[in-house]
Amino acid sequence: MILDSFRQDVRVGLRVLFKDKIFCFLAVLVLGLGIGGATTQFTIVNAIVLRGFSFPHPEQLMSVGLIDPKASDQNNNFGLGNIPTAQDYEDLKAAQKSFSMMAGYLSGSTINVTYKNNPQRYTGGYVTEDLFKIIGVSPVIGRDFTAADNKPGAEKVAILGDEIWRRDFNADPNIVGQGIRINGKAATIIGVMPPNFKFPVSEELWTPLYNEFPPQPRGDLRLGASNNAPAVMGRLQPGVTLDQANAEFIALARNLAKDNPKTNQNLTSASVQPLLHAFTGVQFRQQVWGMLAAVILVLLIACVNVMNMQFGRAALRAKELAIRGALGATRWRLVRQMLTESLVVAVFGAIAGVIIANRLRFHPGVSERQRQRGRDDERRRAWQQQSSGQCDYARAGGGANRAQRWAFDRGNVGNQIGSKSDEARLRLRRERRLRRTDGFDGRRLSQRRRAPGIF
Repeated sequence: MILDSFRQDVRVGLRVLFKDKIFCFLAVLVLGLGIGGATTQFTIVNAIVLRGFSFPHPEQLMSVGLIDPKASDQNNNFGLGNIPTAQDYEDLKAAQKSFSMMAGYLSGSTINVTYKNNPQRYTGGYVTEDLFKIIGVSPVIGRDFTAADNKPGAEKVAILGDEIWRRDFNADPNIVGQGIRINGKAATIIGVMPPNFKFPVSEELWTPLYNEFPPQPRGDLRLGASNNAPAVMGRLQPGVTLDQANAEFIALARNLAKDNPKTNQNLTSASVQPLLHAFTGVQFRQQVWGMLAAVILVLLIACVNVMNMQFGRAALRAKELAIRGALGATRWRLVRQMLTESLVVAVFGAIAGVIIANRLRFHPGVSERQRQRGRDDERRRAWQQQSSGQCDYARAGGGANRAQRWAFDRGNVGNQIGSKSDEARLRLRRERRLRRTDGFDGRRLSQRRRAPGIF
């Protein structure tokens, strides 16, 4: 009886809403935009703050750093701490008992790879041998790094990401054992990681840390880009709490400061925090929560607008409701009909919101095909700039002296590694020098300047 009455209310509600198409469209659109925005933002919050990593037992993954209590938050990496040298990491790893495994890594590095005379530049990571074991991810093809791979002077090896394996290595199933060159040195591919794996940040391949950057003595402190001290992470032992790990590493930091007063005298404390905090940061998490609160407020505003539209529509339907009451409909029956119509609008708005959220999630502004096309255009422009630089060098070589040839060589290198503004200045200098060169054809230069991809 109740279900039959509800189905009848739904049929009447659908008929009334389809009759008033403008109201139905506006209400569904407003609710869809509000629900879609809130759903998308909650997906971001869930992935970054709530759920975290998709590895086994991600709550056990921790970051480790040494703290200078007298320094500012910025110098202490906003509470996460720093590892000044690789030797500090090795001493902490040997003395600690809170972690079952520890690993060091350098992320976001530029790695030059040559495969079959085809040079490529990738974003790679330099890692120690236990990194993949800590997070519980293994190569789907080949093997993982070993301690022998992570020694200075050992044969250089690399593990590819699934994306570049499919794109640049033709998804060769026999890729393991093939030779490549990494940063100009011979190396061997030993594995391929699972699809969509880019840990720690957006890495496309990985190679052992100490094979590329041997540990430096404590006194040899390097700053900026030349500092190859790794970031440190570990997996807590079962039953060990975060407070216990912090207490142990604070004691270890004091011992290191006592044993090495020249380099560690100020690093008398330590910080062990969830690894997710090291990747997101306090300010970023606050911004994410603030954005979620903002879209929820927008959703509430959308609901209020739809409610006002419903009230205005009910006032216009006063004659209809009066006739239905005169025919015997009770007040509760009329209220139930209005509530059912609101429920139908809400369901349609929720469906529209989910569709919008899925579109925002799975169809970002730039597709992978567009990214690949952009990379191809970038390589083509670099090749054309190099070719044009060589032509300019040859054209100027006949009548130019040694200083002019040196200037052209310098301009050619600047075109390859400089910024866009530097390239513009170099082009102007090259044109001025060419105008002073015998046999210069100004019309040819103007035509070449208009050719796409060359200037």
